[in-house]
Amino acid sequence: MGYIGNQPAETPIVEILETDIKIGEDDQTKIDFETANEIHLYANNTEQVYVADNIFGPQSDSDVDLGTTGVRWKDAFVDSVTSTGAITGTTIDATTDFTIGTTVITDDSIVMTPSTSDTVTVAAATNGVLNITTVDNAAAAANLNLVVDGAVDVDSAGAINLDSGSGIWTFEDSGTEVLRITESGSGDVTIKLETNAKDLIFTDNGDAEGFRILDGAAGVTVAGSINLGLDAHLDSTPSDETVSGVTATFTAGEALVRGECVYLKASDTKMHKAVATSGSVTPPCIALAAADIAQDAAGKFLLQGFITDNGSFPTYTVGDEVYTPEAETSGENVPEATAPDTDGDLVQVLGIATAANTLYFNPSLDVIEHA
Repeated sequence: MGYIGNQPAETPIVEILETDIKIGEDDQTKIDFETANEIHLYANNTEQVYVADNIFGPQSDSDVDLGTTGVRWKDAFVDSVTSTGAITGTTIDATTDFTIGTTVITDDSIVMTPSTSDTVTVAAATNGVLNITTVDNAAAAANLNLVVDGAVDVDSAGAINLDSGSGIWTFEDSGTEVLRITESGSGDVTIKLETNAKDLIFTDNGDAEGFRILDGAAGVTVAGSINLGLDAHLDSTPSDETVSGVTATFTAGEALVRGECVYLKASDTKMHKAVATSGSVTPPCIALAAADIAQDAAGKFLLQGFITDNGSFPTYTVGDEVYTPEAETSGENVPEATAPDTDGDLVQVLGIATAANTLYFNPSLDVIEHA
């Protein structure tokens, strides 16, 4: 083809319509109309992009970049995304906000704002592990924030904090809640085992049980020894019909009422009522029944500590020493504030009264025969 242009006295060419036409500097860099209803753009002897009905795209999948790191497009306006896609092997330089649907990517964060009917899913790797890595470990503020009806954050020291409010963590097994951690708003945290008839067990690194919190019982069992770096604090004013101190489980040799004095009978190794009556063969009182216990039933006994019983105990005077009783009073064998005074009686100090119906029980094993 020769020169095309506007020359004097020539009619201007206003259109060129031809099938299979090519325009370019050579056959390697050109605009080619080789296919009907399509425009193909070549560079370096390779087709790079093409235009067809509703399509402007690369000729080969994942082949052509849109701009470079040094020459970037300014703004991109994209209509609603109607199918899924992926951006791989490159970097989104979010100097300004980059929005995909309700997800906004900025230079510092990714914010997903689903509607009430949407679900945001972060898929883990094929091995089932999802790693969330934070960079500024020296930051004073939290490196990871999880909003769960309140705020839960992992701070720069690696601590997990339930912030004030209504923070709740739940742990489930196949959709059934088994453990709940709740922050009350006052600073207290409650750990609640939701599954019935299950204990909460704490183990060491080798899975050996250290201690367990019993389900349905106000107690803890410890597999090993307890090492105290500080004091073991006892409640000196336990509520009615309760004890605070050192207890042990024994079998009752007869029906016992809370607060009754007992000794361990050698012939059956069971707890029986201890009395100080002259001629009695009972050895010293070593414990008080900590509950009503039926004959031949196992029960809890107070070895040392505080006990309150407004029903079984008489009215003591604070500071009074109490003794093994000479005999039952109103059918109950509880400590007496008056020392046995009959010749042959066995006098044993069991402790002192700290309130009208509260005793500090600390029995002396020294027994003196009254003469």
